[in-house]
Amino acid sequence: MDKKIKLGLFFILTITLFVIGIIGFGKIKLSSSGYKIYIDYIFTGDLRVNGKVAYRGGGIVIGYIDDIQVNKDGTLRVTTIITDKNIILPEGTLFTIQAVGFGLGEKYIMSTPPVVDTYGMKGITPDSIVRGVDPISLESTLSGVDVDSLNEIIFDVYEVLDSLSTMLVANDKNITSSIGNINSTFSNVSDITGKLSSDDKLYKDIQETIANLKAFSEEIKDNPSSLLFAPEK
Repeated sequence: MDKKIKLGLFFILTITLFVIGIIGFGKIKLSSSGYKIYIDYIFTGDLRVNGKVAYRGGGIVIGYIDDIQVNKDGTLRVTTIITDKNIILPEGTLFTIQAVGFGLGEKYIMSTPPVVDTYGMKGITPDSIVRGVDPISLESTLSGVDVDSLNEIIFDVYEVLDSLSTMLVANDKNITSSIGNINSTFSNVSDITGKLSSDDKLYKDIQETIANLKAFSEEIKDNPSSLLFAPEK
């Protein structure tokens, strides 16, 4: 056989084995070091096999999704393999379907224990079947919306906004006048303040009046009967 043909066949064989190795390695699961938990959902969205199973805030990956099958009753069963045996997932743990980013990224399962401190608690038994928290389906949400009622609400809101706009235009002069009166009032207050600061006698008289009123109010507060009876001499 020609040397070039042998070299070509060797090269093709090497590339083929390399590709097969990558694909096979990608499918390798460390199932022997973990345990399975089966989670049933009605709706899973875009959840995919090989997606991650995260803990609490999602920063810690504790396992992965091994399989997704349809149950006899039509619900979906997600087989997860929990590889981190140090994490305690007690009974009552919520298994919600989340998405990276603003709901547009990769879907994954978030596991949230029912309590903060799980120390000493017994985890979910391996091979247990638990009920997951179904994500919100946009299709099912919209299917329950009455389109006619929604149109009526939108029309009513439009009429309210239109009435407010008309009212503001019709009362533009009144609004401007009111703002002018407020500015005028503040101007008068400013003038009075200026006169008080420049007239020492008037300022002193007002201060004495305020002090007398304050003393009188304190006396009434301490002795209310003084309004009816003259104080004893």
